[in-house]
Amino acid sequence: MIHSPSLWGLVPLIIFIVLILRKSNPIAAISAAIIVGAVMSGSGLMEVAKVIGKNGLTDFIAYIGLVILAGGGLGKIAEKTGVARNIVYFIMNKVGINTPNKAMISTMIASSLLAALLGTLAGANAIVAPVLIPVVAAAGLSSSVVAILFHGAAAAGVLIGPFTPPVVTLMELTGLTYPQVLLYAGLPVAVIIWLCTFGYSKIILKKSLIEHPYPEEDLSGFNQKESEMEPKQKKITTQATVAFSVTLIASIIYGIM
Repeated sequence: MIHSPSLWGLVPLIIFIVLILRKSNPIAAISAAIIVGAVMSGSGLMEVAKVIGKNGLTDFIAYIGLVILAGGGLGKIAEKTGVARNIVYFIMNKVGINTPNKAMISTMIASSLLAALLGTLAGANAIVAPVLIPVVAAAGLSSSVVAILFHGAAAAGVLIGPFTPPVVTLMELTGLTYPQVLLYAGLPVAVIIWLCTFGYSKIILKKSLIEHPYPEEDLSGFNQKESEMEPKQKKITTQATVAFSVTLIASIIYGIM
């Protein structure tokens, strides 16, 4: 049995990291680390479970982890139901991608909006990319510019979303409300990021088009246009989008109140 304080307490963490790096199932890796930790501490598995339930889930770091996990799950639902695709198409149609500038603006709006709604930078861009890349590539953007736009816009998005980890953390640490965080921190920093992202993308666009153009398969890579969807599937996707939007708006209002 190991008594604290001791560096042996890092063994379960090291086991978890090694298993994850070896691409083991995350649940199996967590279970192995918990079992080793329980054996080393001389605790039974039920005692460990009680500690996790009583203390772990009330810890602030665990709360942030839960927010990230929920955002990833929400993103997968939005992707599978076609909600995210509908949102991106709506932005594309409203802005009209027929020039490089409009393509950059559309990319930034879509990436920021999805990141703000889902609370995840990489997850939001993974959903947006297959829809946007063929269009913006045809409009005259390079892969380098799109990468910069995705990263900068999504980074700004997670600073303004109501349920994103940075915003939740800032609210918890400062005691500010969401409107206060948005007005005095989120939006000012997001605006700076948007301007820098757009400005730098403009600067490197011509040179990057020569060095890093999109390959031909990306230019013709639309998987499935909205107009090509079956009527039944299109109806279901529209209903899911409405339900998603109404639920999200209601959640935001409830959260602010």
